Amino acid sequence: MALTAIIRLGVPSAVWAGGANAPLSAAELLPECHPDQSVLERLLRPLASRGVFSEHGGSPRRFALTAVGRTLVPGPSGASYADYVLQHHQDALVAAWPRLHEAVLDPAGPEPFARANAGVPAYAYYGKDREANEVMLRAMTGVSEPFMEALLDGYAGGFDGVATLVDVGGSSGACLEMIMRRVGTITEGINFDLPDVVAAAPPIAVGSDDVDQRRVHGHPEELPSALPAGGKVIACEPVVPEETDSSTRTDRNTSNK
Repeated sequence: MALTAIIRLGVPSAVWAGGANAPLSAAELLPECHPDQSVLERLLRPLASRGVFSEHGGSPRRFALTAVGRTLVPGPSGASYADYVLQHHQDALVAAWPRLHEAVLDPAGPEPFARANAGVPAYAYYGKDREANEVMLRAMTGVSEPFMEALLDGYAGGFDGVATLVDVGGSSGACLEMIMRRVGTITEGINFDLPDVVAAAPPIAVGSDDVDQRRVHGHPEELPSALPAGGKVIACEPVVPEETDSSTRTDRNTSNK
């Protein structure tokens, strides 16, 4: 919640200031007329202990962004992890967590989100709430772009010879565009997602040409039957390690499942 608060207050971007990342005090981050600037400092200090900010001693204390904190600042595309944090702290989603034990007791029943939101499942809820859906889409872009950069740095050869690429659940098409910019053999990109999602996706600009995303939609389970001879499926999915350990990888992937 502290992280959500400082994002809503615009602190990461204010500290980053276009790359300056000069340590700032709570007083410098708040309006001069603020009645108690210490309240912001009390949020920044625990986040510094978690590696989001670096704390610079003295009086007053000043804070700069660490590499972790930098991920909360929008990049050239406007994406960052900030929207992912905000999405996970929307009221409708937060209300589901106290119902988690009910899903254990009744695994065949509704998901915790539906239990907390008048029986409406998560994706149906987002489909009806435009504001919540926009936050979710920005969150997915903010998470997907750095992941895709890392994937392309280590796996670019995996796309050799590919002419048509289908991104299942491609959302805005941002990842599709990133791959097509890096892999020159791809001439057709297909964003395979729900009709309303695909309809809102912008054209993909690659070089001087606009490569329009084919408006393909349907259920992902339909896709493998259409895979041509010589085609392949590349699955990018977090998996739970075989051996449980104390790493954040185990904790994060278990909770994602």
